[in-house]
Formats: sequence, C-alpha cells, structure tokens
Amino acid sequence: MKPADIRFDSTRLPASQRLRRWQEFVGDHLAGVDMRRPSDVAAPLAYSGTMSLRICGDTTFAHVQSANHLLLRTFDRIRRADRETVLINIVRSGELLVSQEGRCARLRTGDMCLYESVRPYEIAAPGPFEALVVMADRQSIETSLGNLRLLTGIPILASEGAGAIASRFWQDFASRIDGLDGAAAGRLVRAGFDIAGAALAPASGQAVPYSLASDFTLQRAKMFMSENFHRPGLSPGIIAASVGVSVRRLQELFQAGDSTVTAHLRRLRLDAARRRLAEPALARHSITFIMESAGFTDQAHFSRLFRTAFGLSPREFRSGARRS
Repeated sequence: MKPADIRFDSTRLPASQRLRRWQEFVGDHLAGVDMRRPSDVAAPLAYSGTMSLRICGDTTFAHVQSANHLLLRTFDRIRRADRETVLINIVRSGELLVSQEGRCARLRTGDMCLYESVRPYEIAAPGPFEALVVMADRQSIETSLGNLRLLTGIPILASEGAGAIASRFWQDFASRIDGLDGAAAGRLVRAGFDIAGAALAPASGQAVPYSLASDFTLQRAKMFMSENFHRPGLSPGIIAASVGVSVRRLQELFQAGDSTVTAHLRRLRLDAARRRLAEPALARHSITFIMESAGFTDQAHFSRLFRTAFGLSPREFRSGARRS
C-alpha cells in the first residue's frame, strides 16, 4: 500500500482560527490534545505553520513546521481515545520540550524523545521549530522494547553515538518512504524504534533532573494565570497549587526569567484593561467595570499602575483610542 499524503496549512488563516484548526487536525490524525497559546506570545506569532502527513499502514509520519505551540494530552482526552499509540518526536530545527511521567526532555536539532498516548504528556515549542513525528501502534512497539513507561520523556541526544544513529535513521527513512509498501514500512518502523530503545537503554529508569522540567512548570503557571487573571483573589499560593509546586519554587522560576509572579500577573491585568479600553464594543461600559473585569479592585491603585505602564491615565487612553 502506498502512503497517503495529507497537508494542513494555517499560514493563511486568521490568527483567531489557527489554534482551533491545529487542534482539530492533530486530533483527527495523531492524538487528541488540548492546545493553548503560550501566555507571553501574541496570537499572530502562534500556530502559524504547516503539517504534512504520510500514512503508511498503521504508521503515521508527520512533518511539522510552525512556532509557539503548547500541547497537553489530558486524562479526558485519553479516556475518549479509541487507539493506543507510541510516538517519537525528532527535532530538525529549533527547540521542543517534551514531558511525560515526571520527566522533561529538552530537544534541539537532531534530538528525539519517545512518548505514548495512554498517559498525559505536554509538548511546548517556545519559538519556531521543525520536527518529524512518527506514530505507531503501541502494543507492537512495547512487545519489542518492553515497558514504555521507563523510556518516555527521556532525551535521545544526536550528539551521542547511538542517538546520532537513531536520528539519521528516522530522518533518512522519512525522506525515502515513497514507494515503500505497508509491510516494508512496518518492519522499518519497528527497527527504528529498536534503535531508539538501544539509545535509551543506559538511561531507562533514571529520573531526569528537575531543572529540565522548570520551563514546563513556568509555562503551565503562565497559562493558568492567563486564564484566571480576572479573578481578584488570584494569589501566588493558588497559582503554585495549580502546577503542583511551592510558592517559593514558583517565585524562583519567575525570578530566573527576571520577573516575579506579582509583576507577571499585574502585566496580564494591565494589558487586558488596555485592550478593553480601546475596544469600541465596550465603550458604553465604565472604567470601573473595565478595571474590575481585568481583576483590579481599587480604582486609584489601578489608575496609578496604568499611568506608570502606559504614560496615560485610563480615561486619557480611552479618549485617545476613540479619536484614533
């Protein structure tokens, strides 16, 4: 059976539609996931890219070129799935973070990582990237490799001997799949996973240092804040609990990025207030209403913060937006 080709391109879609269309396409052809826009990325910069699929037998090859993604495979998505798969992600350029089973792999050009659809995982792309994703039947791969739970979320580095062989194998295989029948492709897929398993053997069962998971934790915290900043009672304690770390650890993560939890939350609220003050559809609402809808509770405090951030009072900003 010759491979079937399917292509998705979001570059010409309005920015408001890209995330939803990506989520639908990935769910239809790879695995059902929840997608989010990273909280510190503008909508036009996220999810603008392409995905080309080659389906050969029970194996799917996906070539992805895009930017600023955040994917979450949740328990709800797992419950609704009708197929169990194992996936391998090979980075061709840029950087990806793949997290599963409490481990987080930071992948750069040539690196790869295994993960499986039966347990939650997260994938974050903090910028432009190109990657190859291979998805195969989980049961057949686990029969060959053994307990996949010990192998997922561990980076296979292209800078190391076995990792370099595995990386070259998959990239070469993907470029030569045309003309292969399903049986031949299936045997090569199993061989490729065996090579990846050999590269993982020395590290299987070992925990990846917690510092590698820091970017994921910070990204999850920012996502939670971007979805809940309007709540007046949102506190560092609530945010820390949402991602399963202490308040002290959360503060350390933000400080490593030259910010603080409070400063990031304040910026989210101020940006939301600014957008809403400039929105014609909200012109009939009072500044107090806008302030409260963004999570502020004290008008004098809000006005001081707004002027410091944008150089105008909320009233002056709204008046200028109406004239422009």
